[in-house]
Amino acid sequence: MSFSFFKRLRTLLLIFLLLFMTVAFTRTRTFWGPGHDIVVGAKFSQDSQILSEIVSQVIEHRTPYRVKRRFNLEGSAMAFHAIMSGGVDMYVEYTGTALAEILKSPSIVDPEKGFETIREEFLSRFDLIACPLLGSSNAYVFVTRGDSPLNTIADMASSLETLKVGLDPEFANRSEADNIAHHYHFVPSFNPVIMEHTLLYVSLTRGALDVISGYEADSFISASNIKILSDKKGILPSYESFPVVRAATLKHCPQLRGVFSDLSKAISSDDVSALSAQLEKKDKNLYDCVSKLLKEKKIIDD
Repeated sequence: MSFSFFKRLRTLLLIFLLLFMTVAFTRTRTFWGPGHDIVVGAKFSQDSQILSEIVSQVIEHRTPYRVKRRFNLEGSAMAFHAIMSGGVDMYVEYTGTALAEILKSPSIVDPEKGFETIREEFLSRFDLIACPLLGSSNAYVFVTRGDSPLNTIADMASSLETLKVGLDPEFANRSEADNIAHHYHFVPSFNPVIMEHTLLYVSLTRGALDVISGYEADSFISASNIKILSDKKGILPSYESFPVVRAATLKHCPQLRGVFSDLSKAISSDDVSALSAQLEKKDKNLYDCVSKLLKEKKIIDD
């Protein structure tokens, strides 16, 4: 199955899912007020769920509102559609995704300028508030085994015909994948295998794949003999995390502003990586691990 065929098929599936979720979200929306639900969404990736759980628990401890969690949203398009349709009040987004996939903006190298663009455009175009950065980042990266002779993405170009490359479905359907292929002259030899995120790492460590896409905060990288390939051309943008909330929600629930202020720059990439590593253990669950971290940081009380 070709790379381009997969992208077309995924687009059709997303359209169907968006129509279905519009009906589902519209039928289940609640009203604001003390004792009512704030609906927090999260994408299916572990880091997104960790960050959304962090936001959820701080809301529960600092405001009179209950939190209803809608985690495991199928990727960025579904999460954004959920907030625009009113199915969720907020979720955690990344600057790179906001610029490239939502705003369809050319790459902005300066992170501060990029985030300011996001704040202005989200409010004027979508009536959404881009809240202060949480402090963690999780950019897309290309990784390989530690004993590989490859050290940069550029090193891949001369060996693409023999290299076995794997991408996760989310990354394969994004503009960053096309930009990498174009700027590093991978076309027409670039024909990656599309595989679920965790299986990519399994295949890499077993030698079935040589290079895969991943996230810089992946617990697999720190726990295994895996190295990140340097992006010398700076094609892959920064991905700093921030909560995005409906302006109407913030108007009706002003206490949420204190939550976002308290979380500004409070969560590091190392925090997220450590939680991801903990959650690899079968006896650990998301709620307890996040609660422990927030108490250690004195963001919530014991």
